[in-house]
Amino acid sequence: MNNLHELDQTLSTLLAQLAPQARGAFMRQVAKELRRRQQKHIQAQQNPDGSPFVPRKKKRRDKLESIITVCGIKSQRTGQQ
Repeated sequence: MNNLHELDQTLSTLLAQLAPQARGAFMRQVAKELRRRQQKHIQAQQNPDGSPFVPRKKKRRDKLESIITVCGIKSQRTGQQ
């Protein structure tokens, strides 16, 4: 925990010395890298620590599912009707 605090202080002082445009560019680069890493973890179905994702719970199928899907279908009229 102490190491993270020291790293935070060091990075804060370095970022404060950067110009606003350079700071924005650096933050965009960090955000892109973080997003790329997260995408890789999601594709691999792994958490950042390497452990696998917990499988989702099976959803109980509703008894009225067939009625709901039939009601969801829209009928289309043609010119002949």
